[in-house]
Amino acid sequence: MSKMANDLRKCAIPECSNPARLSSTGRTGKYCSDACKQKSYRERKAFRNAVALPSKPRLDLIVCTGGNREFLRIACEAGYMLGLRSGYASYGYDIQFVDSEYQRPNFERHKRTTMKYRPKYAVVPDLSDKSVSVADVERALLQYEQISQYCQIPLIVPKLPGQIALLPADVAIGFSVPSSYGGARYDLYELQNRRVHPAWREFG
Repeated sequence: MSKMANDLRKCAIPECSNPARLSSTGRTGKYCSDACKQKSYRERKAFRNAVALPSKPRLDLIVCTGGNREFLRIACEAGYMLGLRSGYASYGYDIQFVDSEYQRPNFERHKRTTMKYRPKYAVVPDLSDKSVSVADVERALLQYEQISQYCQIPLIVPKLPGQIALLPADVAIGFSVPSSYGGARYDLYELQNRRVHPAWREFG
């Protein structure tokens, strides 16, 4: 049996590995139980509440959904700009932000994704969260130049104290909100007089 066929037979809840149950007609459903079906409904409802948009937003409000097609649809209907991480499907939606994989960045794939969608914003793989080095900054600046050909506003994402000082004054900085996943560990005063775009929130 193909991998696709196996995937289709699994419950639609990502963390559930149980097989989806059969309907009365013998067709494979989406969930393994009523509990998982209700869990999916609650998550969709919570997401709708989380993305409730002000009537006249004054900022570009972007939602990344972790590859979740239903959440993309909800965010689109709510009026948000949509973003995705390189390697995820857009399902035909207009993508205006392209994020790079944080833990295992693949810049060539990321560049191809940016070329495909021509978004308003795109980041380059983050600066190191282990050490500050001129070589790492030069790598990011080279990628910044390449990405700038395919998006309106390329972003570099510093992580450590001292990295911002090594960047040219005209470089747009993406501020990564500290979280358990990873984020900026420098004092906010380092952003003074810099062009800053706050971070994005990914659901899913």
